[in-house]
Amino acid sequence: MDPVSIYEIIGVWVSIFLTLTVFSFLYDDNPIYKLSEHIFMGVTIGYGISESYWGVFKPNLLDKLFVWEDGQFAGESIYFLALLLCVLLLFKATSKWSWLARIPIAILVSAYAALKITGETTAKLMLQLQDSMPDLHTSWNRHGIWDWSNDGAGVFSDTFLVISLMAILLHFYFSKIPSKTEKWGYPLAGIFFLLCFIACFFLSPLQDSLIGSLIVSLSLASCAAMPFLAISPARKSLSRFGVWVLMLSFGASFGFTVMGRVSLAIGRAQELLGHNMSTERAEQVMPQTASFVSLLVIAISLFWWSRRKKDTEIACRLSLQQWAFSSFRFLFGFGCKASMNLCWDFGLCRWESRNFGSLRSI
Repeated sequence: MDPVSIYEIIGVWVSIFLTLTVFSFLYDDNPIYKLSEHIFMGVTIGYGISESYWGVFKPNLLDKLFVWEDGQFAGESIYFLALLLCVLLLFKATSKWSWLARIPIAILVSAYAALKITGETTAKLMLQLQDSMPDLHTSWNRHGIWDWSNDGAGVFSDTFLVISLMAILLHFYFSKIPSKTEKWGYPLAGIFFLLCFIACFFLSPLQDSLIGSLIVSLSLASCAAMPFLAISPARKSLSRFGVWVLMLSFGASFGFTVMGRVSLAIGRAQELLGHNMSTERAEQVMPQTASFVSLLVIAISLFWWSRRKKDTEIACRLSLQQWAFSSFRFLFGFGCKASMNLCWDFGLCRWESRNFGSLRSI
């Protein structure tokens, strides 16, 4: 096996150290965690700027604009307008000329919205609408009612999907339905159920399978009757069913997210222990030694930081106490002096009034 270069060893040790510094946030918000956070943000922003320049700005603007052939300009002049808009964006940093940046921002937003609305509608909305009403006949031919080998695919799953989707949409319908209209909910649902069942059963392509035709017809008739149940007294029950489906979907998505994060944590733990590399490579890189050294450095740094933080808090508390004592002493002295002056003035006034009265009697 070829020897591992010193740069690869340094990279593994730095990655292990930064991983453990991020985990130090579990102890407290400390400067070591702040260091790794700032490194992550700086590397991400720098990498993003580099990718934007070499992958977007240079090939799409500079390489098409500044082109010279035989000493003459051969670039496309239309790209000067794009360059002007890019320059106008920089005026956002000034307070006096920031209004100029609104021109390219408005053009960018409007052009992006116009270009993306058709793509987003075709790629997401129309495909979701198409997948929301599956072909039950094809599903019966491929999977039957329920296929354990294909994660429960089948007619039952497709019917449950359609009914659950309608129940969820009904949960977000907040308008009050008149009582006269609710009386027509059950009859209309029954009529459309029978019509849809008869039409699907006799026009079903599954003529060779009587059970398949019956099950598919019942499923399609149930889906057709669901919109009319939305105006019946069963609307609250269907809305509650939609809430249950929403909670189940949210719980499944949350569990999937947690599983993904746990798998990432397991991957980082394997790198800390050296289980994600061969034995020969692990002997040269020494990831377990790197983990031990990083933990030791982080523990010493956290101990020193906590002691310094505690001393700082004590010093701040003492200075606050001294400030409070000085303020109290000042206020107390000022109050005593003011009281003495007030008493002296009051006594002097009484003495003067008494003497003035005796003089008047004379």
